[in-house]
Amino acid sequence: MRERNLNSELVGEIAAEIMHVSRQLVQRGVRAMGNLDIGIGQLPVLKLLSDNGAMTQGALAEEMHVTPATISGTVRRMERSGLICRTPAEMDGRSLYVSLTEKGRARCAQAVAAMELPYDEMFAGFSEDECRLARDFVHRMAENLSRETEESGE
Repeated sequence: MRERNLNSELVGEIAAEIMHVSRQLVQRGVRAMGNLDIGIGQLPVLKLLSDNGAMTQGALAEEMHVTPATISGTVRRMERSGLICRTPAEMDGRSLYVSLTEKGRARCAQAVAAMELPYDEMFAGFSEDECRLARDFVHRMAENLSRETEESGE
């Protein structure tokens, strides 16, 4: 077991605040995107495909830090909704590429715009430097947790 050198109460407060902020952001996001007929969990997929173009499901899962099974279900639902399409790779018919449809592109733009208000609310009063610092801290926390997951074989 690793030696703890941080105040347990402080660490617990930080973790509780992170979870609270996460829940609040999801709730506000769900409200903001309520009339778009997309789930809050579908926005990262839309955004990745919008930014990167067609991707394999495996690449999507890796970028989103989720299991292939999780992304498979999300992609299936999004395909039924007409947001994305899957096409076989030209060189290797076994691989499928996921890409946005016109409807998916439009919904992505609408969802990104809808999330501006919750994001603005979350970072009200923060300077750009403070936002960068917050990003760096959260990124480091995520890396620490990823490293722990890899070391334990999960």
